[in-house]
This record gives sequence, structure tokens and C-alpha cells, in this order.
Amino acid sequence: MKIQEINVVRKVNYNNKYIKFALCYPNVYRAGISNFAVQLIYRLLNDVPDIACERYFYDHSGKPVSIENNLSLKSFDVIGFSLQYELDYFNVINILKAANIPIYAKNRRRPLLVAGGPCVLENPVPLNEIFDLFVIGDIEPVFEQFISLIENYVQSESKNFIKFKSDGFYFPNIIEETIRKTTTHNLDTSYHPLKQVIPIKYDENRALGLGKTILVECSRGCKAKCYFCLIGWQNNPYRERSKSRILEIIEGASTVNNVKKVSLIGSGISFHKNLNDIVWGIVNLGLQVSIPSLRADKFGKDLAEALKAAKMEQVTFAPETGSDELRKRINKNMKNDDILDAVQNAISANINKIKLYFMLDLPTENNTDLIAIAELIKEIINVGVNKNNLSISINNFIPKPHTPFQWYEISDIKSIRNKIKLLSKIITKEMNIRINFSDPKWDRIQTLLSRGDEQIGKLIQKTYTYGSNLGSIRRILKEMNTSIDNFNKEISVDQKLPWDFIDCGIKKNIIIKIWEKTKRLML
Repeated sequence: MKIQEINVVRKVNYNNKYIKFALCYPNVYRAGISNFAVQLIYRLLNDVPDIACERYFYDHSGKPVSIENNLSLKSFDVIGFSLQYELDYFNVINILKAANIPIYAKNRRRPLLVAGGPCVLENPVPLNEIFDLFVIGDIEPVFEQFISLIENYVQSESKNFIKFKSDGFYFPNIIEETIRKTTTHNLDTSYHPLKQVIPIKYDENRALGLGKTILVECSRGCKAKCYFCLIGWQNNPYRERSKSRILEIIEGASTVNNVKKVSLIGSGISFHKNLNDIVWGIVNLGLQVSIPSLRADKFGKDLAEALKAAKMEQVTFAPETGSDELRKRINKNMKNDDILDAVQNAISANINKIKLYFMLDLPTENNTDLIAIAELIKEIINVGVNKNNLSISINNFIPKPHTPFQWYEISDIKSIRNKIKLLSKIITKEMNIRINFSDPKWDRIQTLLSRGDEQIGKLIQKTYTYGSNLGSIRRILKEMNTSIDNFNKEISVDQKLPWDFIDCGIKKNIIIKIWEKTKRLML
């Protein structure tokens, strides 16, 4: 697979000169190259004189070798995985198997396996027997300690990490009552890479992720705290870079990388107090913009006009549901009128492509709420959106650790399919609009991984032998004398949860009160 990139770091003449660190994104290249954490960590590590960091993506090659120098993963001293999605756990197993690296940490002296990312902060327990170390939270506050740990390990080839006990580090072989996540509080003083690896060509015009663009992180966390959403709860508090610092980064990075497009990064970016001015500042620099999903209730005419001036052709909103009442119950505090106003603002600015995200099986949802999705889509079309310019994704709700809905019992697969059938009939057949539904079978497995314990860890490990397709997973569960249904039931608030030892700065009694209030609404 031929990949052409700029700003790749290649440190050669290895011998014993460098500590070799493989940065693995266990999914496709187009997703990994567009991930800010990958860009950040790659540059941070390569800025350390005695470390050579090279990258591996799951679809890069038939054999697990690095992009930079085609080195076998087994030849690296440390392998670090960025875990963004639970289903990628199976890809981790496939990578280790293909590289002939022992899956169990206890059977492996080298390489050292490290993992970080939102899935690790969420619940690392199912991966306890595979990894030697997890980084819990932001890397920047503990980066120097992390480097010292790696250097100590390589020099001694020992996994005696006890003297490195610290916030943000979780060693599965060391019993800890609480692990506190680390948080970068001031983004203005935090490192931001200017030189970034940018794809120029990849397999004859295959998708290049966000394309020839620089990634600029504007914020972390989210102010909204929707009850279903991981970001607003585990990645709190909300933090943002100042307008002046963001524009300084953009001006420097666009010059260094010689690109004409900026991709703004931040899950809660709509809450940035200077978002409009930032986009206009980018326009004044003669650059184009791409931006993630935006809050409809914060999408005014000025922002719409700024985005159009920055050559944006599509905007994305996440109504989640068509029901004002359900939206209120899940703490997504906006109304259909806000959504319709946002769509109208986009159309008035000649941004004619609209992408919408909805969710099925939210707590307290009923058939009226489902039908409301179709009714909202009809209203959006009536505002003036051409059906051919409307992209709709409907995903099944996945309970996430550290959120008020972490205890929820997801519906059985028959019920989910009936909901999909109902919406397909109204939206696809009657309205002639195509919908992308997530696969309920894999969504149930994602729930199992998200809330898993050591038993689910055994399931993940067994895919090394059996494979990780749906049939293989069913076979493994059968051998374990259990089923997916046993892990998708409601969890009692009195039950000790696998991830309770991780302190995300959330008081559990607060989310219990929210959940109990929600449960009363479900009766």
C-alpha cells in the first residue's frame, strides 16, 4: 500500500541509539491520520532525542510493519495503542497475532505494551491481562514521567514499575484503590504540533481522512453534559484555547505545512466563546475550514456565513431525537425550533448539505419519540433542504461508563429491529430518504466491551484463536456458558462496577440521582 505524506519523521541508523516506539492506531489509516491525539503524540515522542517513534495503522499492510521504515512491530521496544473505539480491541488482538507478539503481559518481557485514549479512561479492565500500562487521561501532565518510565524499562528490561506510581498511570498488576485521571488545564500553554503528518496520496485516491489539512485543537470536554455522552462526563472540565492562540497556531501551521485548509477539533467546539471570530480569522488568512458536529442552538447566521466564506459545503447537527420532551429527559437542552432555525441559517448562507445524527433506544424513549424523528426530518425538508443533500445516520444508544446512563438495560435485538423497521418504513419508503443505521448486533457487543470486566477480557483474548467475527464471538460466549444478554441487562446502582476505581472527577452519588430520576420516568 503506497502512502505519500509530508512531515514524516524518519530517524535512521538505529543500532542502540534510539528507544524504538511504535504508535499504533488499530483501525484504518483515514481515521488514524485524522486523529489529533495521534498527531500530538507522534510529534511529542519524536521531539525526545533518544526516542524514534514510528506509526502503524491496521490497514497499512498485510504484515504489521511501521510506515516510516517498514520495521516489524516485534522489533520495537514499546508499542503504544490509541484506543478510540471499543470494537478496536479485536483489532489489537489481530495486530499482536500477526506480529507474533505474545498476547499476555505475563508472558512478554519485550515489547512493553501501553494504551491510552477515551476507551482506556472509560474502562480498561477488559484489557488488563494484555497491556502492561494504561495512561488514564491527558498525556501532557505526565509526559516527562512517561518518558522516564520508558527509559528505565529499556535500560533494565524490568517491569518493576512500583516507583512510578502516579496519577494517570494504571498498572494492572498493581492493586490500586483509586487512579485519578490527569487533566491539561491550560490549553494555551499546552504543546500543539505545528508540523503535522499530512497525506498527499494513498492508494490511487482512496479516502485520505480529512485530506490535505492541518488539525487545530480548539477545546477539550463539553459543557452540555448530555446524560448519554462520555465526553461531557469523563473528559470534564470543558477547556478551550484562546482565539489569539488558535489563530497563532493556524498561521504558523499553514505556513510550515503549505496547506490551505484547517480542520478545527473539539467535541464541544460550539461552546467556544469566540468560535465565530476564529472562523472569520481563518477566512481572513485565505484558508478553508472543516468543523465537527455543531450544536444547532448555537448555530447562528454569522457562523453560517463565516463557514460558507471558508468554503464549507456541509454542516452536521446531532438532534439525537425528534422529540423536545425526550431531548429534555436526556439533558440535550435544545428544541426542534432551534434545529429548524439552524438548518435555515445554513441554507440562507448557501450551505445546502446537511448531515444529521439520531439515536435509538435512549432511556425513556417510546414510539411517539421514534415517530418524532421522521416528523422532524419532514420539517427540515420543508425548510428547503433537498432530499439528495440530506445525510442521516441513526445509531443505537450504547451505555457508557462514568455517565448517568451507565446502568441502563439496552433493548433486545428484536425490539431494536422493530424500531429500525418502523423508521425505515416512514423515512426510507414513504419519504424516499436513505438512512444509515448502525448494526444492532455489533452495538450489543460494543455495550458488552464498554461495561466489561475480567470475564469479557477472557472473551477478547479468545478471539486470538477463534477470530472476531460475530459467529466466533457467539461460539466463545457459548463456551463460557453465557450470552450477550447477560451483559446488556440493567446494572444495580449498589453493584461495584469494574471502572469504579477510576476517578474522573465525577461524584457517583450525583449520577446515581440522575439515573434514579430517569428510571422513575420509565415506569
